[in-house]
Amino acid sequence: MPAKKDERLERFQGQIDATKQYTVDQAIQKLRRQLDSEKAQHKVTVQDLTTALTKLDAIGFVEDRGVTVDPIEPLLPSGEGEATAVGVLSDVHPFTRIRPETVNGKNEFNPDICRARLKKFFQGLLSLTNIERSGQKVNRLLLFLGGDITGNMIHDELKETNYGTPQEEVLFMLDQLETGIEFLLEHGGFDEIRVVGSHGNHDRDTKKKQFENQAEHALTWTLYHVLKRDLERRHKNLKMDVAVGYHHILPIYGRKVRLHHGDSVRYSGGVGGPTIAINKAISVWNQTDPVDLDIFGHMHWSMSDQRFFCNGSVCGYSTYALANKFPFEVPRQWFLLLDKKRWLTSQRYIYLD
Repeated sequence: MPAKKDERLERFQGQIDATKQYTVDQAIQKLRRQLDSEKAQHKVTVQDLTTALTKLDAIGFVEDRGVTVDPIEPLLPSGEGEATAVGVLSDVHPFTRIRPETVNGKNEFNPDICRARLKKFFQGLLSLTNIERSGQKVNRLLLFLGGDITGNMIHDELKETNYGTPQEEVLFMLDQLETGIEFLLEHGGFDEIRVVGSHGNHDRDTKKKQFENQAEHALTWTLYHVLKRDLERRHKNLKMDVAVGYHHILPIYGRKVRLHHGDSVRYSGGVGGPTIAINKAISVWNQTDPVDLDIFGHMHWSMSDQRFFCNGSVCGYSTYALANKFPFEVPRQWFLLLDKKRWLTSQRYIYLD
């Protein structure tokens, strides 16, 4: 006879199986909800990324953040003379506070004074260009924005003494640069204006100086791109290059000019001054890519040699310069004239005081 089934055991077994199935079903439902949530989040992320890329592509530096450098070539036949005026603007530090009582009455600086000095820079640049036009045709202008166009708060002292935040400083300089360049476009009589923007060492948003991505971490990198997009859209005779690497090499009339901020030159004092360190750096760089002229700033100390021009500053003599025994110098910037045939034919200061 077959064994008699135990109904109680069967009922118990059924309850266990049902509990297991319920637990499994609950786990499956939870996983499905998580998967649906992740799919929805993925969709949102893709949409956000697509929107961001579209916006970035609109200002032209998504697919290629590099710079296509167009040489400055002669506009006139070889028998006719022509030249390019060069204005160097660097080391503005517009929100830096300099009080007369801290520098023995030698200087004072604040945003209002900065605004007045920048106005003198653009007016002086055009005035010196017109003086040179009495002897030859100056049909082009190269405006080099050589770094530290803004200052920032990278030191604790600057957080306490600056006249505003880095963001406010960027907006301030954007307004000053656009006003000045518009002045040159309207009154300069140039066939073409080329603007080159290099980053500095003070305008960074990182605690320490970067190398591979130094440009992208500079506040002025963003400032330059906004300025470029605005001005190139409205003026066909203006072209602006925003430097990505530390060096920006620009061919002019078959020669080469190396543009950079100058903070890679290491100077630690000495009776020979910075010129020894500068010439050493240039000699090393020329082994890789020889150029005819270096133009830079950073040192707040204007000087020149056959191979370079080091720019002064807009902010002028400061407590930092005094403490580090730098010589007194009034706020001034360089004006140069590069002739198609004779190369460097004029060098003058644009005085801002």
